[in-house]
Amino acid sequence: MGSEIMTVTTDSFSMKYFRFGRGKTPMVIIPGVSIRSVMESAAAVRYAYKRFEEDFDIVLFDRIDDIPEGYSVTDMGEDTAKAMERLGLREVCMIGISQGGMIAQVIAGRHPGLVKALVLAATTCADNEMSQQVFDTVVRLCAEGRSRELNLLMAERIYTPAFFEKYREVFEEASAAITKADLVRFSRMTVRMKDFDFRQELCNIKCRALVMGGSDDRIFGIAASKELARQLGCGIYVFEGYGHAFYDESDDFKEKTYSFFTEQ
Repeated sequence: MGSEIMTVTTDSFSMKYFRFGRGKTPMVIIPGVSIRSVMESAAAVRYAYKRFEEDFDIVLFDRIDDIPEGYSVTDMGEDTAKAMERLGLREVCMIGISQGGMIAQVIAGRHPGLVKALVLAATTCADNEMSQQVFDTVVRLCAEGRSRELNLLMAERIYTPAFFEKYREVFEEASAAITKADLVRFSRMTVRMKDFDFRQELCNIKCRALVMGGSDDRIFGIAASKELARQLGCGIYVFEGYGHAFYDESDDFKEKTYSFFTEQ
């Protein structure tokens, strides 16, 4: 099965996704926010998760195609749940990364039949002061059309200093491809991050769960991961010396996730 970009359509929205893998166990990946659509990185994502292809039928969802003003993280969760139901995806192993982890909490907490095992990476159950400052700046830069500053801000906040400096020129060059439509979409994806607070509903998440975080996370902070694990009563693994994007920088993230999903 390839990783062709497809679209799932409901009465109220359409949402792009791609699917790959030869296994029987359904697995869903919900990525974090990105300035350009994650669909453009389908081949790279498939390569990164090649370890999973033999055992899993993997679906990675984007956000809905036309994001309206005022669209909340909870809305994203409900719409992704609808997309999963439309595709017949139930009792999945789910990875939620950053904002995708927030979305995953909504799905697992409100639609328990859809998720049987949950990995929450670099995320939080409630937005905090650190992330509010980051995304307030993001929204302002989007409004001002400052693509270069926006791309560098996100890269510097997400990656370790060494990784950021090594690829700084790549991040700068990539800024030229960001369109006005990308900025509007990115702003609408992030402007209501500050409203997210799922703490009162975490008790509804009954599936197996594992939280992972980077010790030097500069988006939510490692304290957010520790609090999430405490409230869920689940295990946590901290990637020492890594920032928010340990899921990209460390191959160990995929290995630990694979082990968690396949353990008996």
